[in-house]
Amino acid sequence: MAMVMLLVDIADFEEEDEEVLQLRITRKRLRDELNVFNLPDIQFKNLFRVSKDLVRDLVTELRPHLQRERPNGLSVKTLVLCIIRFHAVGSYQRAIGQDFALALSQTAVGRCIRSVSVVINDHMLRRWIKFPATPEQREAAKIKFANALQPFPGAIGAIDCTHVGIVAPKENEEAFVNHHGYHSMNVQMICDPELRILNVSARFPGSRHDAAIWMQSPVRNLM
Repeated sequence: MAMVMLLVDIADFEEEDEEVLQLRITRKRLRDELNVFNLPDIQFKNLFRVSKDLVRDLVTELRPHLQRERPNGLSVKTLVLCIIRFHAVGSYQRAIGQDFALALSQTAVGRCIRSVSVVINDHMLRRWIKFPATPEQREAAKIKFANALQPFPGAIGAIDCTHVGIVAPKENEEAFVNHHGYHSMNVQMICDPELRILNVSARFPGSRHDAAIWMQSPVRNLM
């Protein structure tokens, strides 16, 4: 009897494994058949919130760091489109994976977000996000604010903090509960009048007050 039950379990496992394999094949076929770059520019921008040229530039920039050795692995284009779509809509990973433009499993979406985020942080962040440190850079920043649609003479950056919701961590969970009652990271950002990010600090839990984050900010020491 035990042997019969074991054989039934093995058969069920093999059937389930076959279903997963067929689902993977179907998803890959969908990705191969649909080239989102063939979409009209307006529809592409509605989906990803950025232009096709910007996505192509990102793919070229990140390709040396994301290229996989496995021939059947996800393409760099798919990895980049996945994380852009995720940040464009701020949705859940499963919903992004079921998007017609991507056709990915939730676990694949999670891996995409982690791997691409690490590469961007390691190889692009410091090149593009720079706070005006020299007198010349600060003077240029002042001119930008003075000539903005809503002028702010003398300013060189606009600063604020925002709570980014997260799943409750297993360690020090209470430190991440913000004054609104949910778990978050309290993220400080500084930008210019064109909404270009000049500085970001995303290492403090939701319970940390904005003023405390500013007190420990490298920008404050620089000022």
